[in-house]
Amino acid sequence: MEEKLLNTPMYKWGWGRWFDEKWFGESVDSWPPDKVWEQVGKGELPYSVHRTRAMNLQRIGAKPTRGAVNVIVDGCANSGASGPVALGPYFQLLDVLGIEYNLLPTRYCCGWTILGRATPDEWDDAVSKVKRLAEKNIEEARRLGARNVYQFCHMCGALAQYADTEGTGMAVGYGLDILTEPLKKVKKLKVAKSAKVGYYRGCLGLKKAMNPDFSFDFDTYRSWMDRIEGLEVIDLPNNICCQATTKGREDVKKLAMDNNLDYVVTPCLECRRNLDEAGQKVLLLGTLLLEAVTGNPTTRWSSLSV
Repeated sequence: MEEKLLNTPMYKWGWGRWFDEKWFGESVDSWPPDKVWEQVGKGELPYSVHRTRAMNLQRIGAKPTRGAVNVIVDGCANSGASGPVALGPYFQLLDVLGIEYNLLPTRYCCGWTILGRATPDEWDDAVSKVKRLAEKNIEEARRLGARNVYQFCHMCGALAQYADTEGTGMAVGYGLDILTEPLKKVKKLKVAKSAKVGYYRGCLGLKKAMNPDFSFDFDTYRSWMDRIEGLEVIDLPNNICCQATTKGREDVKKLAMDNNLDYVVTPCLECRRNLDEAGQKVLLLGTLLLEAVTGNPTTRWSSLSV
């Protein structure tokens, strides 16, 4: 039964192709674990489904290329506020840097809601399911002829590392990793207006709880900041959690105020959203890099003003 569900695409999307629409009026939080697993086994949780996903991706400027060696897994983030504010600039940056990519017609949820609610007795089974979902995305990418799978979302990236890629010829990475080599070829990075900013890597607490062994190239991400002319960068402490409590968000906001920062920069999609909701001016690192590469100022800061 599990394999049958996993191999049944919940939707198809494409530019002008047929869409199979189904909608859900129930809250995912009210679903029992078995129902959640059945749903993600079909390919998605009801955040960004069917035609909505395709329309959002087109609206924020996604330009998939058939046969590209890279696949970007957009995750459910594109259906919410992060779509136009964070994912849109990310796609623009890929375009400016000449990075070709494709998108998955059938995209499987990372399974965070299964793992996040698992009891100690359920943990091994939940990890097995998350691993299977990650491997399904890799299989979908292979069908497209890709070799690299990059997850735009921090959480999706951490859980994707449960996948066994040995012998597949496939590589799995976080969305920022695709920028490493192309940025080396950019001779000058400069913001449109000089600024004093705080770099907040994030405490990674929730990701470590979900996957204690996950690893991102944070040193490289941070090194990009030092290359950007016009920035004075202050490293904010990474022992503050903006996810678990409101206090954590307010603590980061207070640090920004006390240090007279113009804004905060983070490589974490969740941190960007949480600080935004707290009223802190914040950019995802990819958005800052878009400005630094093009010289054009960031025009949209907050999802709250969209």
